[in-house]
Amino acid sequence: MNKNKTFLAAALVALAASLPVHAATDYTRTRYPIVLSHGLFGFKSVGPVDYWHAIV
Repeated sequence: MNKNKTFLAAALVALAASLPVHAATDYTRTRYPIVLSHGLFGFKSVGPVDYWHAIV
């Protein structure tokens, strides 16, 4: 039982120590997002090009 408590305490300390590393990252922040709009008539393809590919 004492061994389990020691392991749990060590795991919680390791988790608490790693939280600031994950919170400070801005890896997924998008600076210039791409916005796709269907336009006036709404189309799925322009000639042979599939405009929305796998989105619609």
